[in-house]
Amino acid sequence: MELDGPWRVAPVDDRIRRLAIGPDIDDSAWATIDVPGRIEPGLGRPVMLRRSMTLSPREGDRRRWVVLEQLSGRADLWLDGAYLGDPVARLAPHALEITRLSDLGSEHTLAVELNDNTNAGSISGHRHNWPLTAGLTGPVRIVDTGPVRIDRLRVLCRDADDSRAHLLFRLALDSDRGRQAEVITTVDGEEVDRSTRTLAQGINRVGWGLDLPEPRLWWPQTLGDQPLVDIDVQVRVDGERSDSSLRRVGLRHIAWDGPICSVNGERLFIKGANLLPVDARADNAADPIERSEHFVRRALDIGLEALRVHNHVGHPSLYAEADRSGLLILQDIPLPDAPLRHARSAVTARVRDLVDSLGHHPSIASWTPHQVIDGERWRSRPTADNVIEARLRHVTRSRTPSPQRALLDLWAGRSLEHLDSTRSGARLPRVLASLPLLDRAGSHLYLGWNEGEASDLPRLTRRLPAVARFVGEFGFPAINRSTAEQLRSDIDDARSSLGFDPDTLLERVPPAQHRDLDAWVSAVGTQQADVVRHTVEHLRRLRYRPCGGFTVFCLNDPTPGWGWGLIDSDGTERPGLAALADACRPVTVIVDRLGAEIAAGSSQTLAVHVVSDLRYDIGEAIVDIEITGPGLQLTRRFSGAVDADSCSAVGTVTFRAPEEWGVVDVTATISADGMTAEHHQTVAIQLPL
Repeated sequence: MELDGPWRVAPVDDRIRRLAIGPDIDDSAWATIDVPGRIEPGLGRPVMLRRSMTLSPREGDRRRWVVLEQLSGRADLWLDGAYLGDPVARLAPHALEITRLSDLGSEHTLAVELNDNTNAGSISGHRHNWPLTAGLTGPVRIVDTGPVRIDRLRVLCRDADDSRAHLLFRLALDSDRGRQAEVITTVDGEEVDRSTRTLAQGINRVGWGLDLPEPRLWWPQTLGDQPLVDIDVQVRVDGERSDSSLRRVGLRHIAWDGPICSVNGERLFIKGANLLPVDARADNAADPIERSEHFVRRALDIGLEALRVHNHVGHPSLYAEADRSGLLILQDIPLPDAPLRHARSAVTARVRDLVDSLGHHPSIASWTPHQVIDGERWRSRPTADNVIEARLRHVTRSRTPSPQRALLDLWAGRSLEHLDSTRSGARLPRVLASLPLLDRAGSHLYLGWNEGEASDLPRLTRRLPAVARFVGEFGFPAINRSTAEQLRSDIDDARSSLGFDPDTLLERVPPAQHRDLDAWVSAVGTQQADVVRHTVEHLRRLRYRPCGGFTVFCLNDPTPGWGWGLIDSDGTERPGLAALADACRPVTVIVDRLGAEIAAGSSQTLAVHVVSDLRYDIGEAIVDIEITGPGLQLTRRFSGAVDADSCSAVGTVTFRAPEEWGVVDVTATISADGMTAEHHQTVAIQLPL
């Protein structure tokens, strides 16, 4: 029985807590909310939810359960006033047995007292968090099973090639008493394995492996098709079906060589974006299923291969759509902010829940433990004269994790190695897994925001190549008009509600240089686009040497008014999204950036590169370069072959900057295999004083 739909809800006081857990209270005057969903902040905390239902009599020795598929926050449950348990937010479903209670009658009332759980997860940011409000965020149902219930099922594809795929199964069975049961495995309706297990009363854990011959391999969208197989595990007792569980699996092999990912032996330069929760707010009217599927499709449309699910667990439809569409998922594991003496068991439980619930998805390429105690996005700009030296000092410090972070990472890594050996446990974000394994390092680079200019990135990566191995975050915040008005009227009041330092924004894009607020807001959006474009182009030029990929921060905003997202909370696409799409074209030309200004009369040399994501060679490509300015007109043409999956140095262009006021425009166009792409930059000429 599905219990989705309207539930009665009211703030909890002593009377409600005493009377509302039973069936006799009149709740007709209470407000209603829809389940699945989150609790609106205006209702207060905690709240009581109630739902009445009619249950049919059980058959024979069948057992009955209340199942909460997904819970945000912590809860206490009662059925007809009888206490069932106190589940807290986790990634696996909660099942509470009501077999005997359901026999007492046909009319029943389920009551849930729900409260926020500070350890349940939030979207990261230093000095600011977007809290994930409490709620019954997944379906609630009444389920009947036989005497043996499948409590957990883990299905992992260890490896796969054209000849065979090897699957690993781990099953937890809840038996009412000691007995024997048959475990039957089918693939797309065809039985492939049958075994008899002797079970004790309570939870029994069993595991086995299975080879599938000549599988159809699952590929990312840029590499091939995405066939999926339905794997059904059924438990039979005395010849009768007791319970079953279905997993939809893709057969593929994921491997990591440091920061470089390969799928089925084909290496892949990962172009991606961080994804924040699509249902963080209870008052968001958009359907989380529709929004999740939209972001997957939009990411593929603009040329991305991956989404990093940033410090939360996404809606189930996100992973299902990624499986169907061929988008890779880099899954963060939000580590609990718990006292160290309790943290180890909490970390292990969280990792186990995540692997059990999501491990079968072929789209998930890595697990990344992530504890948010850093503040790159809030830090003010460095005061040192040399921003590169300031950045080097920051990077060096960031590679010395705090003792608590080091222990949490160690425990999470060991849990991942034990529970899921089929994926990498390497830390793709900034924090090292453990010193001195620098080949597993990644970075958060906020050049262009508070760590120098975006044009400093080439010099930084030459001095410290490790920062470019995998860039987990970079970007620039954007605002709308209401936030701009708030910053103008009371910056101190706005400071407490923003996820970035407003002083840095005012310094980067001074409002006084623009005619009105609308022009300033537009200029902030343009700056976001420039930072994204410059960073992506340079990282693509470092393809595999040493860069394995990047994930821009971030694709979407969960809250209105401001954010780091390329898509506003209302779905409006900012200029940064078009810039990202343009920089991620499968074949593109990249020219060295000149910076904001060049000195009059100076000699400039620009290197030209061609990047191809295609899996085949291009026989001939033509690159045209045009440089114009006051008294300057220069054109160059390069032609030649482009190798598959490569970055090729085409040549250099040298010119002397004009000695009069104005700007220099650099335009590069590539034509290859019926595709075209354009690189453009404009730089001002700085005259001597």
